[in-house]
Amino acid sequence: MCFICCFSNIRDDLNQWRAYGDDGKGICIGFDKSFFEGLVKEGFFAENVTYKAKEELHSFISEKLISIKNEHSLITDSVKFTREVKMQIGLKRAKVKNPAFLAENEFRIGLYDSLSDDAIKQYVFDDIHIGAKGLKQYMGNIYYLENNIKISPVDYRTNKNRLIPYRKLELGSELFKAIKSVTIGPLCQASPVELAKFLVCKCDNCFCGIDTIYKSTLTYV
Repeated sequence: MCFICCFSNIRDDLNQWRAYGDDGKGICIGFDKSFFEGLVKEGFFAENVTYKAKEELHSFISEKLISIKNEHSLITDSVKFTREVKMQIGLKRAKVKNPAFLAENEFRIGLYDSLSDDAIKQYVFDDIHIGAKGLKQYMGNIYYLENNIKISPVDYRTNKNRLIPYRKLELGSELFKAIKSVTIGPLCQASPVELAKFLVCKCDNCFCGIDTIYKSTLTYV
């Protein structure tokens, strides 16, 4: 499983408001990119999306498979080989998008949540189902990052006719270090002053001052 949270590097963009900002009536929360980059460790990433056509991605995967194959003996090191394939190619897939989405200028944070060596051996090579106990343990893993920030066990939400697995990135008090700005959408009726008062009222440790709140400058019709 790979768990991803997606952002844009553009703070005030018409297409983004239309697609993700309640058709211009919402707000945009701006995060400090370097904050997430400082949390990076094995399995957890924070970086810009690369836009590649399908052919380019296939070429990369072929080259990566050959490279991993040369590093590991398939007979004596099959578990490590499989883990490397899943990790490196799985991570690459999580950071690549079709060039049709280039205008989004996307930045992603994510966790590539891989099985343990024992689970890979059982699940992939011995053709034994990992079982309810093993699956529950795997999904119950908690990942710890810097400053007591943790990534919670797997939970599920519904979306129309689908079940969507997710993990929470629990920032706690560090959230106020991560948030950098708020931008009011072009059709949102709240004023910067109203929003600043709201944040002060609702957030005990609110970082926000009027100078960190922007009003979209875009014409929206």
